[in-house]
Amino acid sequence: MSIMGTIQLFLFCFISLNQISNVYSKTMSSRELKDLLASLRADSQTSNFLLTYYDALNTTGTPLLDFQDIAPVYKAMDKIALTFVTVGQISRSDYMESVRSADAKVRAAVEKLYGLFDKDKNNVIDHEELELTLRPRVVFFYVDLLILGADLDGDKRVTEDEYKRHIATADYVTGDAHKAFLEGNFNFADLDDNTVLEMKDLQILFPHDSPK
Repeated sequence: MSIMGTIQLFLFCFISLNQISNVYSKTMSSRELKDLLASLRADSQTSNFLLTYYDALNTTGTPLLDFQDIAPVYKAMDKIALTFVTVGQISRSDYMESVRSADAKVRAAVEKLYGLFDKDKNNVIDHEELELTLRPRVVFFYVDLLILGADLDGDKRVTEDEYKRHIATADYVTGDAHKAFLEGNFNFADLDDNTVLEMKDLQILFPHDSPK
């Protein structure tokens, strides 16, 4: 890599990490999310998906997305996740029935998320639709983990070991089956297979925009 290319890569990484500095204080504003997406030069479809995702998760109605927004949604969706793993798809009726006992704001958030993933609007989410939303799912999985506190040593990276240690004690994990499902989620976002979730994984999603 040329000296200029090295400088460009350094600046790209610095700007990208700077845009999500508040994430490491376990918060993120919509403005910071927009800045992150701009630094990644994310396509409009991914950006719109993530901004809608942000609005759906913001159950407390504050200017910042934080642990109190995200954790209740993760906890409420345990049965949804397990149904999907077992059956390979989930209908809207089963999806909403799974969160019937959750807080009204959490149910509303979960329903908005269904609309995001049900791309063909046939009231069923399947694996193909999850594949179509890979880009936004990786971006927000990374951001979610940082807000939830999985970055145990504060180095702006989440190792597989940190992730498993976090899941082992997280209040939003409802049992062994939910824990096993969440542990299995790590690999889908670790795009370079180095057992670490970091900005490089997000950059892999947008290779045409990365500095040379």
